[in-house]
Amino acid sequence: MDHVCIPKPREVLSVDDFLDSLDKTNSMFQMVARALLFPNNQIRCIYKKDSQLCEMVMGRKSVSRLPVIDKPLQVVIEAGDFHETITAALYSYHFTSRGFDLDVRNSFSWWELYCHAGYGYYFTGAYGNDRSVIISEQHYKPDSFDKDLLIRLGFSF
Repeated sequence: MDHVCIPKPREVLSVDDFLDSLDKTNSMFQMVARALLFPNNQIRCIYKKDSQLCEMVMGRKSVSRLPVIDKPLQVVIEAGDFHETITAALYSYHFTSRGFDLDVRNSFSWWELYCHAGYGYYFTGAYGNDRSVIISEQHYKPDSFDKDLLIRLGFSF
């Protein structure tokens, strides 16, 4: 039997550790907590984004490991599903941390705005297909960790 060895992150965070690192006075903190603690989200792993990003994301490929790569928080959140819920919560957290108010009646599009605002990007494995990257190329400014991964995935900046 072949044993597949997937790369191990340098700095793994539990959901509680990650939530402890956030600003609890942010009015959308509870939305992030609910998104990550919701049982169906199947959070597989949260780790710090670092120089191993390309190796980590490419080496941990799986339909059950769909990473959300968050630039401001410098983390990767691997989830089994519901990336729209996670990115919507992160969008609301980042947006309000900049001093803006959100119209909570229009939360259905927050996951799209997450990419459009340049906060990050995510992978989707909808319907069991190969993972696709959801990113807004014109709005995302890759940092030094992102560049190798995004170039390998066929993006140009």
